[in-house]
Amino acid sequence: MNRGTWALGLSGVVVTLHLAACGTAGSAEVDAAAPDTPRIYDGGVECGDDVCNGGEDHASCAADCPLPGSICGDGICNNGETLESCAVDCPAGGTFCGDGVCNGSESTSTCAADCQTTTCSTSPDNCTGENICISGTCVSAFGRVYHIVIFDGTLSATDKNGSAWDAFGGLPDPMVRLTLNGTSLGMTSAKANTTTPVWNEYLTAVIPAGSTFVIDVLDEDVSINDTMFTCQSNPLTANLLRVGGAPYYASCSGTGALSESKVRLYFDPQ
Repeated sequence: MNRGTWALGLSGVVVTLHLAACGTAGSAEVDAAAPDTPRIYDGGVECGDDVCNGGEDHASCAADCPLPGSICGDGICNNGETLESCAVDCPAGGTFCGDGVCNGSESTSTCAADCQTTTCSTSPDNCTGENICISGTCVSAFGRVYHIVIFDGTLSATDKNGSAWDAFGGLPDPMVRLTLNGTSLGMTSAKANTTTPVWNEYLTAVIPAGSTFVIDVLDEDVSINDTMFTCQSNPLTANLLRVGGAPYYASCSGTGALSESKVRLYFDPQ
């Protein structure tokens, strides 16, 4: 098996998506209102308890809710706050405002710290971190459904040993299989006797963070399908998920004698 390589490719070809195939799918350091003597907080709401909660705001309790700056109870885990110093803003497990990911019910209005307020674009996608651009807003790249579009390929007429792919000297009959976290998402159709296949087909998957993504390029045969080359992304990154189609593609390429062979694909969030 030829272990391939990933690359982000650029091409001027305009793509019209053809839905032809579906698969199975820190320490606290900003508390400006901290008292000189300790207070015991019994879980109630009290102006001066150093927690901005229970409907308090800067107008009703500036001691607990100073402006500007970050304080425990403002709903944002930032400026050195931790689970130990401010559990109300930094809960154990789960998502919270200030974790750097725009997810759950967060939006630009409820959590600007995670959800960028600047308008993003998709060609190329200019979001950063764990986000992708959808409808002009940077949102979490993971935990959402994607159409993984296998677009086209340029393949060698012979295998790594210089032999024909088929027993009687024919060209390969290429197809692509996708695997996510050890589960096959399915395969494209096979394109008969060609080194320049065009599939423009997609397989569907929900992609969690930390996923292992494998693409196998196969030559369909009567008995056993030959593996032409394989690429693996472990983990699958948001940078790869930001590759959203023409003119930008992700390329899975062979190595050695098959280094000029490649298959192009991209990710279409739903």
